[in-house]
Amino acid sequence: MQTPHSARIAVALRFIVLGIAIAGEPALAQRAASYDKRVKDYIVHDARTIRIDDVRVIDGTGAAAKEGQSILIRDGTIARIAPREQLSGEAADTMIDGKGRTVTPGLVMMHEHLFFLDVFGEAPNYGSEPFAAPKAYLAWGATTIRTAGTMHGTDDLQAARMIREGKFLGPDIRVTAPFVNGPGSFAFQLRPIDNPADARRIVSFWADEGATSFKIYQNISREVLAAAIDEAHGRHLKVTGHLCSITLREAAEMGIDNLEHGIAVASDFVRDKTPDLCPARDTPEKALLAAAPDGPEMKALIDTLVRHKVAVTSTLAVFAAGVIDGYPAPDDLLMLNHESQTSALRWLAHYRGAPERREMWRGVVRAEMRFERDLVAAGGLLMAGTDPTGWAGRCRARATARRCASSSRRDSRRSRYCASRPSTARATRASTIASEASPRASRRTSSSWTASPTKTCGSSRASTSSSGTASPTTRRRSSRA
Repeated sequence: MQTPHSARIAVALRFIVLGIAIAGEPALAQRAASYDKRVKDYIVHDARTIRIDDVRVIDGTGAAAKEGQSILIRDGTIARIAPREQLSGEAADTMIDGKGRTVTPGLVMMHEHLFFLDVFGEAPNYGSEPFAAPKAYLAWGATTIRTAGTMHGTDDLQAARMIREGKFLGPDIRVTAPFVNGPGSFAFQLRPIDNPADARRIVSFWADEGATSFKIYQNISREVLAAAIDEAHGRHLKVTGHLCSITLREAAEMGIDNLEHGIAVASDFVRDKTPDLCPARDTPEKALLAAAPDGPEMKALIDTLVRHKVAVTSTLAVFAAGVIDGYPAPDDLLMLNHESQTSALRWLAHYRGAPERREMWRGVVRAEMRFERDLVAAGGLLMAGTDPTGWAGRCRARATARRCASSSRRDSRRSRYCASRPSTARATRASTIASEASPRASRRTSSSWTASPTKTCGSSRASTSSSGTASPTTRRRSSRA
């Protein structure tokens, strides 16, 4: 029997789906009939000609938002975007009143995961979420994600393939291979790699399987990193890293393409650091806070990253939980199952009971934000991600919404329009979303959502439903690239 809660979820998960190609690209939009039933259940509109009227358009370039716009779609292509009055005479098979909604490019999120903390585990470990996670990302506006490391390589690759084939619901997924990590991991699932030959073999295997990038994790040697970079670059694949045994500057000079989290996890400022070993707990954070934010060390690091064209992925949401007042909010936790809520509340209570540690991390967040602004000002490349792995209730849906403005941009290959409440869909040619809009005129305000997604986050062994309604408002930060 359907409960009021399940009925609300069922309604919330029926979203508009339009296959739309950007102008100049062949119109190859799939029709609804070509999708698996698991995807067709989410399709609402499938007309060849669609006109969406009276929306607010944010194009992702930094230009001011445009009110009162209409969008005309013909045969899977956005044919025209113009003021409502100019398109009022254009015929269409389906006309949608978009008043009160905002249209933005779909979010391209660069540090995401399809796994979640298993709160039942005897030791820290993560369960795969190949069904729930993609739906949650799409529900909150992400139309392309990079997984930035996995515990379950085959699960991620299969989910990405099934989505491409129209059999599963989700965004386009660029799979990062399982973590390349040395001995001493915090999670038993991370296989230790301690020699260059092993690193090359692992990189080669996952490249053959279809991974498009590799993530180097904390306990790694420079010798292993060099081998992994060389093997991946030989396949024309990218390498990123969440490092502590190796400094950001060392990795940049060795040819790494991307660094995760920025200076919030960097060991560059630790005096007399032992090569190839992570410093003791809290040592990097204290060294960072002791460094002058505009001092020669910081400037030299930024100069090195810019000179070597190393991108940095900002993941401020992952550091905010328990540190920034009001985050996570009570309704954030309603998106977790009961066991994961209990785990998150226990973690948050511990953190709030340690005011000195909490203040230290507030300082780290402030330092990271300044670093990101300075990196962009110096010509560096800054991307955005959420890293929603479950600690302290960090959940992909809410974190994505909070970070969406910082990563909104046009996807040069695709243009997707998904208009609904919430804005979730699967289409083959898309990277544009529509959402319930906050009518603020400032260009710094992106949009707001209302949603009740199903099993957004939680241990794979726990309850499979979520509850509550979440309505975050996100703002574009001036520091975002």
